[in-house]
Amino acid sequence: LGVLGSTLAAGEQADATTAAAQTQSDASKYAADLQYKMWQEQQLGQRDWSASLWNICMFQAWYEEYF
Repeated sequence: LGVLGSTLAAGEQADATTAAAQTQSDASKYAADLQYKMWQEQQLGQRDWSASLWNICMFQAWYEEYF
């Protein structure tokens, strides 16, 4: 079972990695859509998202600087 077991484990690990990347991609798309909606509502005066939008912008600037 040595070689077969390690092959299955590697295959399962690849599947898990692919699933995690897809989940992260889906979450990123959702977050971008939500940020766009918040920005539009702010610009149209429908809701005050200024504090949240500021936090998002500052986090993105920090992330780009250090990662």
